[in-house]
Order: sequence, then structure tokens, then C-alpha cells
Amino acid sequence: MKKILFLLLLGAALSARADEPFVGMYRQDNADITARLLLLDKQRFCFAISAGGIDMHTGGSWQKMDGQNGSIRLRLTEKHLGLPALVMVANPEMDAKTLAETQQMFGKEKRVVFLAPLVLQDAIDINPALAFSTKADWPGEGAFKPLFAEGQGIERNVKVPMPDNTRYVFVRSEDGSQIFRFAVGQSQYVRLNPNEQAMRETLNFELAFDRKTRRLTHLKNGTLHHLGRPEKLSPQAQENAWAQCEPKIPREMVRTVRGTERTLLLPDVLSQR
Repeated sequence: MKKILFLLLLGAALSARADEPFVGMYRQDNADITARLLLLDKQRFCFAISAGGIDMHTGGSWQKMDGQNGSIRLRLTEKHLGLPALVMVANPEMDAKTLAETQQMFGKEKRVVFLAPLVLQDAIDINPALAFSTKADWPGEGAFKPLFAEGQGIERNVKVPMPDNTRYVFVRSEDGSQIFRFAVGQSQYVRLNPNEQAMRETLNFELAFDRKTRRLTHLKNGTLHHLGRPEKLSPQAQENAWAQCEPKIPREMVRTVRGTERTLLLPDVLSQR
């Protein structure tokens, strides 16, 4: 709900004329859902919703098309960030039991990569190959070792020791089509995770605006949803809204490790070899 509060504050800025008749803010408020759709100038839109445990805001572009009976069709497409399928958590939080088991297995100083193959299945399959290097250069085909040998059973949680001088971890998907390079620095522990933001489907839907009634509708699953008439937004209100909702790579996702702090690492995606 906090994510859409900025939209609720825009009421004070409802004023200016818009070039397109459908530009403005549309509200939906009931016991189950709170939603705001802002159709902005420069072919932009913002969308925020809070419903049934879902709390999100996003934005993208709209495309105007001719509709039936003089109406306007609008196709809305969420801005695609092209995020990689994997992230790596350097210096992850770890419960006392896991830490004790890891140190008992490898020693207190050993560096370790943690993976959960079944969790990674949708991103890179369940048997990716790892390689370790002191340099960012390609480590060579022979450096990659799959998690499981042929015929070996799949384990739920896997710990892979890293050489002490490792600065880069390379991860290759099971079919070899994806290769990721993580700059792990001197982190002792790192955990490989799927990037949930990359896995989410891009928002894409169509609307219809009736020029006569000035009402916006959305056809979903055979049901026509009425979104009402637009509340006009000043140019400044539009820019403020876009600054808040434009999809961006989260600030906490970086490409280099920050000392010993917990860090979300984005990889470099390499071309297939």
C-alpha cells in the first residue's frame, strides 16, 4: 500500500489540459482493491495496485490506435529492463546452524558458494556448471564443472568450495545457452538465486476510450471493467508520477561487492561460447 501513496497525493495537482482526451488519472477503490492508472503525455503510463497481498507499481508506454465506432484503442506495454535471470547474494545472512555446518564441512576460512538447484530450475535448469577465476577473462571450457556428475542424484541444497584467490564466479546454464559472470571480490560466502524480477511476465494489456462519454474500459476474461473518466493532471504532477513509477534497476542491485556488507550482485551476461 505504501508504494501507491504517492498517487493518492496527486489530487492536489489535478488541473492542466492534456493534448489527448484520455490523459489523466483513473481510480478504482473498493474493499478488495485499490488501484491507480495514470495515462501520461509523451506516451507514458503509470500503474499501481494493492490487492490480495499484491502491492506493486510500474510504468511503461502506451500506443494509440483507432477503435470501433470512433473510440480510441490503447495498448499499454510495461517498460522492459532486460534483467538477467540470476543474482548473487554476497555476504548473505545465515542462520547459526547453517554457518556451523558449513564451517565444520570446509573449515572457518574456506570460501563457499551456496545453491538450491531446484529453486534455480526455471532460470538455468538444475545442473548448471561453475568456474572460478582470478580474472574477468574467459576461464576456458575446461574450467567449468557441473554440480552433479552423470547419474548422480540431485540434492536440494549444494555447497561448492571456492578457491581462496577467486575474484570471479562464472555460471553456465545446463544447456550452455546462458553464461553469467559475477564479480565476487573477496567475499567468503555467496549465494546464487533466481532473479524474481526478471522472471515476472511483462505487463501488457489493451484499453478502449469512448470519445463521447470520455470513459475508459478494459476487457478482461470476457468481463468489461469500467475505469471511469480521467482526472486531469498538471505537467508537473505527470513528471512527479513518472519519476516514481518508471521501472529502474533497483539501487540495491550492483555489480561490485561493498566490503563485508550483504550485497545483491548483478552479473555480466556473456555471449555463448
